[in-house]
Amino acid sequence: MERNAELLFAVSIYLVLVSILFKIPKENLGLSVLFLTMSAATLLAGINVEKRFVEINWRDL
Repeated sequence: MERNAELLFAVSIYLVLVSILFKIPKENLGLSVLFLTMSAATLLAGINVEKRFVEINWRDL
C-alpha cells in the first residue's frame, strides 16, 4: 500500500510539472495526453527498476 502511494504521488507531481511546462494547447490535446501517458509509464518503469536494483543490492550484502 505504501509503495502504491509513493508511485501515485510521484506520478501526480510529474504530470502536474509537465503540464505546467508545456501549457497544452487545445488543438493538440490528443497528442499531449499520449505524451503524458507515455511519460508516466516511463517514470513508473524507472521507479520499479530502481526499487528492484535496491532490493537486489540489499540481498547481496
